[in-house]
Order: sequence, then C-alpha cells, then structure tokens
Amino acid sequence: MRKSIIPLKAAKWLQKNMWRWMNETIGQFRRCFSRTRSYEWFVVIGLMLRSDHLGVTSIVRELLLTENSYNAMLHFFRSAAWNIESIILTWTDIVKSSGVLPALKGKLLIIDRKTKEKQIIYTSVCSLRFP
Repeated sequence: MRKSIIPLKAAKWLQKNMWRWMNETIGQFRRCFSRTRSYEWFVVIGLMLRSDHLGVTSIVRELLLTENSYNAMLHFFRSAAWNIESIILTWTDIVKSSGVLPALKGKLLIIDRKTKEKQIIYTSVCSLRFP
C-alpha cells in the first residue's frame, strides 16, 4: 500500500478548504445570471464539463443527452439570462484578486509569447492599469 506524502489530517483540511474555495469562486458568477437554471447550466457546461472546443455537439455527447437536447442547448447559449461581458469581468476580478498575476507599480504585466519550432519567443510585455 502506497503512503501519502500529506498526513491524513492535513489532507482532510485541504479537501475541506478546497471545496470551500471552489464554492466561493464559482458562486461569484451567480450575479452574472438572471435565472438560477442558467447559472447552474453554466457551472456544469462551462466550468466542469468542457474538455474540448467542438461546441454544443460535444456537450450533448459528454452528458449523454438525446438528439432532442441539441436545440435546448442552443437556447441556453442564446439566452438573455446572461451575457458574456459580465462573465469576463467577473473572471477578471477573480483572477486579479487571486494574486497570481505579476504586477509592477500597480499595473498587471501580461507577457505575449509565440512558440516557433520548440522555441518560445517573448514578443512583448504589456502593462494594464486596473481601477
């Protein structure tokens, strides 16, 4: 039997806090949706399920839905219950507050990189000021 690197007590604490963090983070997106069902589908489809970028067909396939569900999924993506701008702003707020992005003098640093034949070329460094 393989021994865990993390002691059992620490592992339980980490698991409990990870679920809490995930709940709080995902919960911040609730304000982007005027309908609860749309928010719940967003969590399932957009955050938990997305393994490829083939569109509605892949969602129907992964959830093992019937062919009739295809049109229902299209309605979700065309719904007035949400808009992409508010989701992007919420995601930006979450990332900014996480502290994972490098900042210099109050500006976020964004590094644009291009890959060419296994060689990464840093093409520009851009700084953005957020309010």
